[in-house]
Amino acid sequence: MANSVGVEANISSRSLPPRVAGRKHSDQSSSSVHANHQSYARYSLISLDWETNREVAEVVAVTATNFDAERAYDDQKFNAVEVFKSDRMKVVCGYFEPGQFIPVHAPSSDVAIHVHSGTGRVRSGDDEHAIEPGDVVVVEADTDRGIKADEDGRLEAFLVTAPPPTDTEHDPVREGIKRGEFDPKSA
Repeated sequence: MANSVGVEANISSRSLPPRVAGRKHSDQSSSSVHANHQSYARYSLISLDWETNREVAEVVAVTATNFDAERAYDDQKFNAVEVFKSDRMKVVCGYFEPGQFIPVHAPSSDVAIHVHSGTGRVRSGDDEHAIEPGDVVVVEADTDRGIKADEDGRLEAFLVTAPPPTDTEHDPVREGIKRGEFDPKSA
């Protein structure tokens, strides 16, 4: 986990609500961040408390990465570089060699996929959709889904799942990769 670094804001303690004013913020967090990412906390003014006529601030954790700097391929299977993970969400940069895939499975989490480069196909239920750079595809929880790079080139995609799938829900992914099957149900 990367260390969070507090960034002081130009907010005087008299303008912060008592629960925030003067509080030291810990570097500990229940979220994990890949070691190469920049992560920091900062104050962010979000509203005015009308009862006390004070500005309300909250600490916001920010994770930043460069998709190109994370690029790493694996000859055996797609490579998912974890950018961020909490109990509410998981964010990965996915790197696929030609023909590589995430096998069809149906976890209890929504997924949003943004294609960074390359082409491929996304399975959503019984439908397959061609994808290309700039496309965004969202598949709801408990729906069969998978992603596969076309045979003629690499695919890079940004994937956000909420909440993160469990290890048990990813068993079909591991098994499909081991057997080389994109859709284990059709094999």
